Amino acid sequence: MTYYTIGNVTFPAIWLATVLAMIGTALLNRIFSRRSTDDWYWNAFLIYLSVWKLSYIIFQYNMFYHTPFSILYFNGGVKGHVLALASVTLYLMKVFKKDTTSIGTDSVRLFLLFFFTYHLLISYMESELSEMNTYIIMLSVFLSIVAIMRKKIVPETQILIFFIFLELLLRSIFQSIFSMETMTFLWIGLTVFILQQLTRRNKGFE
Repeated sequence: MTYYTIGNVTFPAIWLATVLAMIGTALLNRIFSRRSTDDWYWNAFLIYLSVWKLSYIIFQYNMFYHTPFSILYFNGGVKGHVLALASVTLYLMKVFKKDTTSIGTDSVRLFLLFFFTYHLLISYMESELSEMNTYIIMLSVFLSIVAIMRKKIVPETQILIFFIFLELLLRSIFQSIFSMETMTFLWIGLTVFILQQLTRRNKGFE
């Protein structure tokens, strides 16, 4: 894993790639949807980050108790990651009950834009050129499909399912299909899928 250093702070490339992907996704979404990204997108990221970091206190309490500043360098690990994902899912479901329009319209696009942008960045930072080229192609294909999504020719759910299976195929080539990264992708993808199905059901009752 590649690390970067700014002053006295050293952090892994995955952190930088995540932040840049969040910003890049918002910019791309602004370009293609011609409106700003709603607050729930940023809030979900902050909830994940907060729970992931603070769960270190729960799962490593003894270490935190003796060295409180260790929280600056450590996190909740795999357990904290799962807890953070669960928190984000609960948050999105809560937001969905109040406003189905934004999440129903944007969740697939934002999820896939973030996913492709993140993998493009992390592949570049880790010098995995073959994987980077693959995600460049996937991002290009998806951006082309975004134009089709505007005209509602292809349902968002079908596009989501297509790219989920395509990603699983790529995972089986480049990495283990049972990795934590794959689990994360499937978790968020399933959450977005459920939100899409609920949105379609609600529209059916209008």
